[in-house]
Amino acid sequence: MHHITPRTKDLPAQNAELAQVVTPKLNFSVLTAMAVTGWSRNFLYDLIGSGVLETYTVGSRRFMTLEQLSDAVDRVAAGASK
Repeated sequence: MHHITPRTKDLPAQNAELAQVVTPKLNFSVLTAMAVTGWSRNFLYDLIGSGVLETYTVGSRRFMTLEQLSDAVDRVAAGASK
């Protein structure tokens, strides 16, 4: 009978992944939005400049809510399907 021992060095990474699944992000930085959507920084800033993607700033950092990012994804998808 095999006894399975967890690899303890992987536990912090697994806990971080689990935390992201259990506690979804509600606000995204431009960098995080890039990672989530696969869009480039330039494309995101084009969307911001054209009013498709609404954002807010905290100090010098720019953020968007989950709803704002989702709305922008929907608008881009609708434009691409025309």
